[in-house]
Amino acid sequence: MKKDFGTWKRHYPAVPFEIFMFVTAIVMVAQRDWLHVLTSLFAFAVSFAPLWVERWFRIRLPVWLQLTYVLFVFGSMFMGEVLHMYGQFFWWDDVAHSVYGIIMAFGVVLWLELMKTRKSVKFPPIAQVLFVFSLVVSVATLWEICEFLSDQWFGTWSQNGSLFDTMLDTIEATLGGLVVCAWYLWYLRPKRTVWLHRTIQHFLKSNP
Repeated sequence: MKKDFGTWKRHYPAVPFEIFMFVTAIVMVAQRDWLHVLTSLFAFAVSFAPLWVERWFRIRLPVWLQLTYVLFVFGSMFMGEVLHMYGQFFWWDDVAHSVYGIIMAFGVVLWLELMKTRKSVKFPPIAQVLFVFSLVVSVATLWEICEFLSDQWFGTWSQNGSLFDTMLDTIEATLGGLVVCAWYLWYLRPKRTVWLHRTIQHFLKSNP
């Protein structure tokens, strides 16, 4: 199979959202809104993470996963901060963190399944699920640390200056990951769910 890691053909559905973020950054420069210029450019830059991951780890990420990730970046970092959705809709931040937990868990599940195939890694089902869950919780915690530092250093308002908001965000990301973990455990039993089974098998076939 052609080694087309980091190709645009799996990333192109996300390009319109990236263009919008970049254009908004230019508009913010004209308005001298430097905080939102940096936020827009940061969101724009990290939206290309799937391409970096493909090239660094020599894998092919599904189109739907790349698009879902970019939509998450667009909705949380960009629309939440730059377009002030966090302030206009009280539930926006809650949905963003829950979706993050789901995306992160799916990514870890696919990576773990690939390692099991390539490295013949074998763990009991409960250990695999605990690994996925632990990694999701760890990254959710790091996310909150980054939000705290951003609020302190750059004057953003990601955590609303509230410990309650920080803990709620962590819990929501954890619950999102927990849903996927429960689904994954069902898959491993092996009472396989059709969609998850097909998704994992398609991913493994794309990364022999």
